[in-house]
Amino acid sequence: MKKQKISKIIFLSLILILVMSIIFLLKGEKKGRTKAMYEKITNSNEYTFTMEEKGEDNLKFIMSKSDGSRSIDVTSGNEHTTTLVKDGYAYFVMHEQEEYYTYSNNEAQEIEADILEEGLKNIEESKYTTGNEKIYGKTYYYEEYEDMESFLMLNTSLEEQVKSKTRFYFKGNDIAYIKTIIDENDEELLKVDCKYLADKDLFEIPSNYAEL
Repeated sequence: MKKQKISKIIFLSLILILVMSIIFLLKGEKKGRTKAMYEKITNSNEYTFTMEEKGEDNLKFIMSKSDGSRSIDVTSGNEHTTTLVKDGYAYFVMHEQEEYYTYSNNEAQEIEADILEEGLKNIEESKYTTGNEKIYGKTYYYEEYEDMESFLMLNTSLEEQVKSKTRFYFKGNDIAYIKTIIDENDEELLKVDCKYLADKDLFEIPSNYAEL
């Protein structure tokens, strides 16, 4: 009888351990891939976050961080500019003209160079829904947040009564696309890539460029 009781206790203990493991696993999954990406970006010394929208202007944003330096590289049609913040100074580079402006320490502090972290910050306490959707013939898992217009590439100021939703699409744990749905009638799809490395060339001004 004692052996049977001991066996039952061991069996129940194993079941309890299994149940607790499943609960902790589910809690980990509930954290969300977008929030996990935000935390990794925030804690990383280096990253390169690229967003592209195919269209007439072929808009492309490359937001990079390397230690204390930041770069925001923007291509729109024939225009190509880079905003650099490093060593206490800010630089606005116009690649077509091969010219750049230099801003002082005080002016550099006013430039919001951490726009990626700021754009993602609101998701920390926000609820989201999940789903699957096909994009260009491939199915992606997504997490959807409401009223989040930070990733609109176009210079669109949404009216207060207009509702928007933003979907973050993942291939595994890697971000692949971001879609902003505006009032259910219009949407903007961006191809996205995030790497935890930075191209050092994005933080340098070519030596042949003229300072204005």
